[in-house]
Amino acid sequence: MPVTEADPHQAREVFLTGTASERVPAREIDGHHFEPCGPVFSRLARAFHDTLRGRAFGDLGWSTVVSEQ
Repeated sequence: MPVTEADPHQAREVFLTGTASERVPAREIDGHHFEPCGPVFSRLARAFHDTLRGRAFGDLGWSTVVSEQ
C-alpha cells in the first residue's frame, strides 16, 4: 500500500527500514514529532533481533553461529 504525504502526520510512530540501518525510528517529519521508540518499534526491534539470533524460531537452517556473544 503506498504511503501518502498525509499518512505520517496521522501516525504516532514512524520508522524507516533498510539493509544497512535495519530499522531507524523517525523523530520528526515536517515539524511533526513522533515517539522515538514507541511500543510498535520496540516490539519490532525485539522480534527482529530474536529472529537474527535464532531465539524467535529456533534453527531454521539459514544461519550459522559464529560467536556466542
